[in-house]
Amino acid sequence: GKRRWLDTTKVPLADATGEVHGVLGIFEDVTERRRAERALRESEERLTLALHASQEGVWDLNLETDAAWYSPRWKEILGYDDSEIEPHDSAWDRLLHPDDKARVRAIWEATLRGERDYVAEFRLRHKDGHYVEILSKGIPLRREEGGPIVRMVGTHFDLTERKAAEAQRRASAYHRSLIEASLDPLVMIAPDGAITDVNTATEKPTGRSREELIGTDFCDYFTDPNKARERYWQAFREGRVQDFELEILRRDGHVTPVLCNASVYLRDDNEVAGVCAAARDISERKHAEET
Repeated sequence: GKRRWLDTTKVPLADATGEVHGVLGIFEDVTERRRAERALRESEERLTLALHASQEGVWDLNLETDAAWYSPRWKEILGYDDSEIEPHDSAWDRLLHPDDKARVRAIWEATLRGERDYVAEFRLRHKDGHYVEILSKGIPLRREEGGPIVRMVGTHFDLTERKAAEAQRRASAYHRSLIEASLDPLVMIAPDGAITDVNTATEKPTGRSREELIGTDFCDYFTDPNKARERYWQAFREGRVQDFELEILRRDGHVTPVLCNASVYLRDDNEVAGVCAAARDISERKHAEET
């Protein structure tokens, strides 16, 4: 009951006078070949879909003919469309940052000599002129074991977001160390008045942990919340406010008089992100004044 694919050839059978009196038919079972062709088409379709879905750009360089192929994602990373970079275009070398060329060339040649794997970070010029951080990996292909490398196939991964995230992490670690180095309580406050960060020195006068403080209204920890809020908004209006006195109310009811400074801090787009406030314990000074 199974169906088979057949490849058929038919030729006429003629006698000596040329009169056709029959047909010779040859049938070849090509079912397996058809299955293999179908599997190949499906594999190519999956590969094409994978290339389009992948965040990595794919390149293929024929070292014998210098013919180069770049996937759509490879071009997209650099802001080009399919028609702008043609085969045989040495776009990779042409777009490479001048300061990276010697180093990348040395890695490339060492790979061709079989001394190392091809893995390199460098910058490629985007269509709009800025440079994109790239992580490139390549696999050498040979016709025979131990023979010369005839092709290199590899990927390009856009490191821009990763580099930005790494820079952000480093900046956050740096800012964290600065905050914790202060002996005075430091509080970061969002535009809605919610605490976004505090240092360890803030925990003692409030009687609350960092985890308890983050996300709550900073005004709730003063004996006069309205006065605290007024100064906070003054900092927003004027950019900063200095030397104003408040009293921090600890969880157990203890009151700590403090002298505060506050100033706004900005996001990368120069929009105000919030206010940073510092408070210095002036209990001893108050006691001396009273005495």
